[in-house]
Amino acid sequence: MIQPRSLRYFAEVARTGSLRHASETFFVAPSSVSKQISNLEKELGAALFDRSPRGATLSACCWVVCWRWQCRSGPSTGERASFRSGEIVMV
Repeated sequence: MIQPRSLRYFAEVARTGSLRHASETFFVAPSSVSKQISNLEKELGAALFDRSPRGATLSACCWVVCWRWQCRSGPSTGERASFRSGEIVMV
């Protein structure tokens, strides 16, 4: 089952392009964000980010996840994810 926390971390990494920046937003260790993203990728069966030493960029599969998440309410607070100009925006 996809965890709401994983989706929030996913959206923040997609927005910032950085596991470290996402971890600072949520006041957790970067390894916690990485673990949640890995769990989400395992659940979906595909890599969501193309990782490099310079950061994380959205993979082709990630755009499908963004689109699907946009089509229904977000994890637990009724938030919705949408994207414009190549980035995810929480609305």
